[in-house]
Amino acid sequence: MWSKALSKGGWDNQYTIVKNGEAVELYGGTAVSYDLAVADGSVLLPVTANFQLMAGFIDTGVTLAASGGDKDYGAAMVRGYHAGIYMFGSTITPGALLKPVTGKSYVSQATTFAHAASTSEEVVYDEGIVCAVAGGTVLIAGSTFGDKTAAWVRCLKF
Repeated sequence: MWSKALSKGGWDNQYTIVKNGEAVELYGGTAVSYDLAVADGSVLLPVTANFQLMAGFIDTGVTLAASGGDKDYGAAMVRGYHAGIYMFGSTITPGALLKPVTGKSYVSQATTFAHAASTSEEVVYDEGIVCAVAGGTVLIAGSTFGDKTAAWVRCLKF
C-alpha cells in the first residue's frame, strides 16, 4: 500500500487523502483504517482485522460525506500533533498509549498484559497497535464516549 504525504506542516505533521467507505459521515478526530476489500483508498471505522492498517485520524475541521457523496474525500492525519481525537475510557492522562477500538470512531487506552516482575521483560500491549499518545487529560463518566483531546499520532509504522 502506498500513502503519499499530502502536506507537511507544523512539527513533522503528515497528512494523506482518504475516501470515506462508511455509509455515514466521518468527522474530524475520528479514527479510521484502510478497507482491505477495495483498492481505492477507502477508509472505515477500525475493526480487529485492519488494526494494522490504521490510516490515521480525520483532520480537525474536516467532515467526510457518506460514501458515494460529493465530498467523501478529505485529509487524515497520519503523523504529528492532532488538536482533538475522540477517546473513550474512565480516565486517560497525558502520555497514555492509545489503541483503536473495533467498530468505533474513538480510541481507548492500551493496557498491558500481566507479566513477571522482571525489569528486563518487554511490555506487551493488548490487541492491535498503539496509534497515538494522549496529550491531555480526559475524564469520562458512564458508558458514553467522551471527549476530544489533543494527541500525538503515528499510524502506518512500517
